[in-house]
Amino acid sequence: MKPDEIEDYLGRLEPSPPSAGLRWRLACELETRARLEPASHRNPWRWLAPVAWAGAGAAIAIFAISALGRSHGPTPSPAATDLSRAPTHIREWIASDQPEIAFGQDRLPERRVHLMGVERHEWFDPKTGARMAVESPQERVIAVPASFQ
Repeated sequence: MKPDEIEDYLGRLEPSPPSAGLRWRLACELETRARLEPASHRNPWRWLAPVAWAGAGAAIAIFAISALGRSHGPTPSPAATDLSRAPTHIREWIASDQPEIAFGQDRLPERRVHLMGVERHEWFDPKTGARMAVESPQERVIAVPASFQ
């Protein structure tokens, strides 16, 4: 047989009808699912109650924060908020590895230098006088083209 004849023959074939046992199992499964699934005529506004409760809770929280956050004491003087307490940002390179020679994307030689360091952010709260500092380690790889060396 030629491929065209096989395709025509397969196109004329019809699937056999399902057996009685398969029909019975499908009917039982559909009946079970129909009993377990809730009715499709549910209230379209069912989401409104949880949203209303969440909104009421948020309103109470905002009211409580605004009522408790008011300071009834004296206001800080301008001297307490002087510029000597401005935030400081320091980047410090601690070490560098031996550079390695590699070829970059443009297929030219370049020297790759690994730098390790620390970045510090420090600031003061003028109301309480607290000092806060955050340090984060830094690692950078710098590629220097061979033409700049």
